[in-house]
Amino acid sequence: MGQTAAAILNYQLLEKQILDKEFSPVYLFHGTENYFIDKAIQLIDKHCLPEEEKSFNQTILYGESNKLNEVIESAKRYPMMSEYHLVIVKDAKKILQSKNGKEIELLISYLENPLSSTILVLGHLNGKMDARSKLFKALAKHSTMKSDAMRDYEVKSFVDYWLKKEAKNMDSNAIDLLVDYVGLDLYAIENELKKLYTAKGEKIITIKDVDEIVGFNRQYSVFELQKALGTKNFNKSIQIAHHMGNNVKSAADFIPSIGALNGYFEKVLKAQDLLRDQKNSSDIAKQIGVNPYFVGDYLQAAKSYKQSQLKNAFEQILMADMKCKGMHRGNQTNTEVWVDMVLRILQN
Repeated sequence: MGQTAAAILNYQLLEKQILDKEFSPVYLFHGTENYFIDKAIQLIDKHCLPEEEKSFNQTILYGESNKLNEVIESAKRYPMMSEYHLVIVKDAKKILQSKNGKEIELLISYLENPLSSTILVLGHLNGKMDARSKLFKALAKHSTMKSDAMRDYEVKSFVDYWLKKEAKNMDSNAIDLLVDYVGLDLYAIENELKKLYTAKGEKIITIKDVDEIVGFNRQYSVFELQKALGTKNFNKSIQIAHHMGNNVKSAADFIPSIGALNGYFEKVLKAQDLLRDQKNSSDIAKQIGVNPYFVGDYLQAAKSYKQSQLKNAFEQILMADMKCKGMHRGNQTNTEVWVDMVLRILQN
């Protein structure tokens, strides 16, 4: 089992408190890994109120459509024939970054003396709150959970966590292959795990099962793009890039793929160094942290790219990352951002 990610440990601590009915009057869930923020909100939603009490005692608000004063007013409302009034603010980032100083002060004032009968849940997706802010310091006096994005070496611990929670079994090599196929997207990993056990029942999942179920229909995934770039297959790389670009709702949807590409080229660079040291393929697989099933792809890329070309690849990936975050983009469409990056990697 790999190193357990902080996001998992933080969630498990929250889960124990909720299942023990140790509720806080205020919760802040924030960070760059949305998966556990969503799960934390679902956990409180499930265990705070019985279903028959929710119609009168649960209020759902949204950061994009509700105002901060509506959150405060809802938090001040007493429950009806129930112990608690539950107020959940989904995607609260916009509300919590309000420029209305008066409303922020009113929220801080509420946080200093919240109703014991209200449970206020703030789901701050896609980023951490500024720990230096007065608002965060007021929230931190209550219950906060930070959910940081996982690094590649931590993602296997998420699979271990999910398997234990669901009482399932999976071969360790199959876990490696699953992570190599799917990447760092926890929602996607969970979805593929569910597909595996739906297809294979309660058996121990093997590397063959993962290749058969998860590997199917991966023609246009970021991992197939990596393979095409690694062999400098120009036509296939552009074809995959076009398909990926045409199937995202926003440029921000590329960010997990950008992380995967950057990690891929980091491993290729490390493989180059190990080849110069005349390491064998099994040693290289172990040291760059990939399943031996895939190490040939990395060795091929290590031989295909000069160091200057790898430096250029990192520069193009960084530029695409900035464009996806709204910088230096001009009028480029999502597809043009992605295809331009691939072209510049291959044409150097």
